[in-house]
Amino acid sequence: MSNPTVPRSHFPSPTAPPQGARVVVSSRKQQSVDEAVAQLRSEGHNVAGTACHVGDPAALQRLVQFAVDTYGGGIDILVSNAAVNPAAGPILDMEVRAAVRLTVQGQCL
Repeated sequence: MSNPTVPRSHFPSPTAPPQGARVVVSSRKQQSVDEAVAQLRSEGHNVAGTACHVGDPAALQRLVQFAVDTYGGGIDILVSNAAVNPAAGPILDMEVRAAVRLTVQGQCL
């Protein structure tokens, strides 16, 4: 699973999933998910996707259930690139707990 916040066309080719992989992508916005799924499918990949906000534990549970329901079995590899800087300014002014909650705790739920 991944969080395609940057259009797939901006990724270098080594980031493409290996042929034969069954992939689930997620993003906060369903439109971003749909675009990533369409791009990866056009390249021949087996991919499904759903929206998910990693700051919401219930949404994370739904994402995992979506992956299990879609492909059966468990998750072999999880790739997450979600991050947050809740401050619109210098990094020293940001609320550290909010950043840790999303970038560390959210990954572990």
